[in-house]
Amino acid sequence: VDACFPHCKLVHRLDREVGGVLLLAKDLEAAQELTEMFRLRRIRKLYLGVHVGRIAVDSVELNAPVGGRPASTRVSVTHRTQGQLEGLLFATELEPISGRKHQLRVHSSDALQSPLLGDRRYGRPIRKHPEWSKFQGIAPLFGDSLHLFARELVFPSLGRRCETEVTRVRAPLSGCMKRLWEAMGWPIA
Repeated sequence: VDACFPHCKLVHRLDREVGGVLLLAKDLEAAQELTEMFRLRRIRKLYLGVHVGRIAVDSVELNAPVGGRPASTRVSVTHRTQGQLEGLLFATELEPISGRKHQLRVHSSDALQSPLLGDRRYGRPIRKHPEWSKFQGIAPLFGDSLHLFARELVFPSLGRRCETEVTRVRAPLSGCMKRLWEAMGWPIA
């Protein structure tokens, strides 16, 4: 970031394997204001994930410790696989309420019992799935990539005159996530 944007300040981070929205501030004042918003949890972070497994509910709030500290994540199922892959994959919108390292990955694997597709640390290789033969036709679409994408950040506008003004920063779905979404026939909102 420093090499490409020397005048900008990085205000948060993503895991190396996660693509999507990354927030940079133009100056130190904006960086301090945004950092404080993150600290006070005034910035809403939305992620998209693809999970291996089945889920019976449409939405759930997960409250389970991560790294020995309390953590909370809202999960909304957006798509489920049909046909030959029925019950093997589902897509979610994930909203971390707290901000623990690897929180979404740990909650997906442990609390949800459905790890993120391609999560080599908290999941298991898809090739070891008991129903691997059903995945073989689409396996080239997702390879070994972690299917977690920082989709959107929503926060109070900087220097706002009105308390209700918000800034919404959204990244278009890309790479393996986009290819899998298209192959599954899932609409990309």
